[in-house]
Amino acid sequence: MSTPEPVPSPLAPVAPAERIELLDIFRGFALLGVLIANMRGFSGPLVAYFDHSLMWQDPISRATQSLIDLFVSGRFITIFAFLFGIGFAIQIERAATRPPGFLLRRFGFLMILGLIHIYLLWWGDILLTYSLFGFALLLFRNRQPRTLLYWAAGLYLFPLLIFGAITLAATLVADFPTQPPITQDQLNALIQTYATGSYLDILPARFKETNHALGFVFVFGPRLLSIFLAGLWVWRRGILSNAGHHQDMLRRCQRWSLAIGLPLSLTAEAVMQILKPNPAVPTPAAFAYFALLSAAIPAMSLFYLCTVARLAASPGPSAALRRFAPVGRMALTNYLTQTIVCTLIFYGYGLGFFGKLAPLPGLLLALVLFALQMAASAFWLRNFAQGPMESLWRRVTYLR
Repeated sequence: MSTPEPVPSPLAPVAPAERIELLDIFRGFALLGVLIANMRGFSGPLVAYFDHSLMWQDPISRATQSLIDLFVSGRFITIFAFLFGIGFAIQIERAATRPPGFLLRRFGFLMILGLIHIYLLWWGDILLTYSLFGFALLLFRNRQPRTLLYWAAGLYLFPLLIFGAITLAATLVADFPTQPPITQDQLNALIQTYATGSYLDILPARFKETNHALGFVFVFGPRLLSIFLAGLWVWRRGILSNAGHHQDMLRRCQRWSLAIGLPLSLTAEAVMQILKPNPAVPTPAAFAYFALLSAAIPAMSLFYLCTVARLAASPGPSAALRRFAPVGRMALTNYLTQTIVCTLIFYGYGLGFFGKLAPLPGLLLALVLFALQMAASAFWLRNFAQGPMESLWRRVTYLR
């Protein structure tokens, strides 16, 4: 008589007791950096987000923005993407041999949420891009670790090659088509629309900025996928699931990443301050700036991750770092809340501070808002198992 096949347990989200606290700390820490970097996009137009010469040229503002660009911009959104890849790896591991239908639902819900977020709330959404390249990530779920590294390296270099080719063409071709620079009158009119307009008044301007922002997705999206793959590879190596046994490796990575990332970041910022390139315009200075950041950003992101992982293993600092964990457990809820609160502060249908908040007070506002999110997240999770958006997302994913 044959033994019946064991019935697999139904798919379910990770229970609170099964969560790896370090990953939640990473997510909360990353959300702080994302909010600080995004404050420039909340408080001013998209064109000024890229062209630093358009607004806030006083010494204090320039120094503050330089520090943000040096230590924050790009670094924390890279960490967030890396953690997305780790989350995918955990779900694949738990699903074992089951078909990936639950992941299709998961990414599909994220896509719908991203479309709502980017068109109806703010042009700086990341959820739509995450969902698009999350579907692409499914193609790599059964690949070998070495294959993941090869693809990650190639996809990471893709935007640099494309931007280099465009820059070369723009340099050699006299009549190469480029976007005309915005005039001061156009900039003032755009700021006035956001600062004083109603929701319906702002909607056309947001649609235009959103469509412009989406134009970068298919050039820079492959780099995002490469970071997802790096997270998938790291998880399969077991480094973060048992960080306490990899302290020597974390220490070496911490030192080398800082030794590489900080000088390159300083050089990139020097290029920005001296040559003032617009990163969205294909010029040799802009390409040099982008190439330097392409190496500096992942190195600094790795330095932050290693530093937090090492501190989390120490008795003293770990207690302070655990305060980031509730924010990380509610990452989706907190990310969307940041958009809702900040657009109500800056847009005309709220307080109307658009175009009026310099980088330094914007930085202070980000720190205050995040402190409130830390307190609110801790309070919520004392009463509920997960955040409201996380609950909805998981109901759709697991159909229960």
